[in-house]
Amino acid sequence: MSAIHASIATLAIPIIQQVATPHFYRALASGLRAAFDGDGVTILHHQRHRLPRIIFDDFAPEARAGLARYVHSTHRHDPFVAALDWRKPAWVYRLGALPRFSVAGGAGLLIDPREEIGYRTVGWPCRQSEIGAAIPVGSNDLLQIALYRQGAFEGEVVQALAACLPMLSAAIGRHRGWCAPGLPSARAAGLTRRERQVIAQVLRGNSSTAIAELLGISCLTVKAHRKNAYRKLGVDTLAGLFALFSGPGDTERSLLHPRDPGRDDAVQPL
Repeated sequence: MSAIHASIATLAIPIIQQVATPHFYRALASGLRAAFDGDGVTILHHQRHRLPRIIFDDFAPEARAGLARYVHSTHRHDPFVAALDWRKPAWVYRLGALPRFSVAGGAGLLIDPREEIGYRTVGWPCRQSEIGAAIPVGSNDLLQIALYRQGAFEGEVVQALAACLPMLSAAIGRHRGWCAPGLPSARAAGLTRRERQVIAQVLRGNSSTAIAELLGISCLTVKAHRKNAYRKLGVDTLAGLFALFSGPGDTERSLLHPRDPGRDDAVQPL
């Protein structure tokens, strides 16, 4: 079996098994790390004229502040974002091969010639090589699946990732179709936008301190939003919360974006 076919097989097994479960993106990340010898994965949702949104990451807690800083500000200096073409079909990239910005540091950036592009976001893991894929999920939005590791990715790895694009696109499309919101998401529509954000992070296993850093609010405010959301959802324990969002369609994506055409922030779930 060729290296490319072996990579496809390694990636296919976990995502096929989990495509119709709330654990799909975690399984996708696990498969990517195994297939391409990566250390970490982020999955971001990009929409035209909007800030990126974190779908999944496996960063260490101490790196979450760097990821939040990237989402809120420094993504503007990302060569991948500069290279976005909303008309392109799915494509793969190597970050170091994309045209680079000329930056002077500051504004959340740290100049370091040892980095793949000569700089990184403050708080981001040091000296990570990056490859990834852009998967369109609409006319004006796409998913960026990025894989990181210390040390360069070989050219064969990028080729193998490109060979996986049809499978990735099909699996993401099937998972999005499975994510039709159910009863808990309808109940969640009674939550404020911030309460939904907090509960989505709770479902990802983040502590109140980590959530506070990600959302840029105090730990006390996080706890207040969590308490109010629990009351509205009719649960009083973390186990009860997980039970509420454990069935088909009851994912954190439907929690964050319930089908509610009366709200300005309603978005179809990914």
